[in-house]
Amino acid sequence: MRADAEGNRERIIDAYLDLIRPRGPEPTMSDVAAGADVSRVTLYRHFADRDTLRHAAFMHVLDRVEELVQNAIAHPKIESDSFSVQLSHLIDSFLTHGMLTHLLLNGQDYFEPALVRVWTAWMRPIVRFMQAAQDRGELRNDLPPKWQVTTLLALVQTVIVYPGDLSGRNTTQVVLKTFLDGAATPDSRTNLQQRHRH
Repeated sequence: MRADAEGNRERIIDAYLDLIRPRGPEPTMSDVAAGADVSRVTLYRHFADRDTLRHAAFMHVLDRVEELVQNAIAHPKIESDSFSVQLSHLIDSFLTHGMLTHLLLNGQDYFEPALVRVWTAWMRPIVRFMQAAQDRGELRNDLPPKWQVTTLLALVQTVIVYPGDLSGRNTTQVVLKTFLDGAATPDSRTNLQQRHRH
């Protein structure tokens, strides 16, 4: 694909994602063409219909979020980064790219069911991350790691959908503290939060 054609395709996907809002209507193809600053002919040259565009957008979101997860927890900024520091990086990445996160967490509302079933793969590194923290005694081991991940993502989702409720507050810290207050072991909770602040 030529560079200009590839650029048009990326702009169209970005425009589609920019137009999606929680609890809002799905954008029309005309809306997407206008948002991408391309003609409808160009739009349909790349995507035959809205389902094709929706599929491409989902795969784009999946790739982006997998990259965010890897950057946050698979590659610590420094070797001494604590669990809570890495967890804070992950939460911050999710909140910074809120609509990407929202689309994955609510894929059934935007994408076809057969495609949504593949999305759970992006959670696996986070589940392993939680499991490792359990093994070190930093998180409670009476709660399954996947359940803890789901709980964390529910907190993130709440901030994304209702941002005004925490206006003026550090939402990353709110999510981090709320999660650790419930999921960390009593012995490690204070230590984790103190290490994160330092």
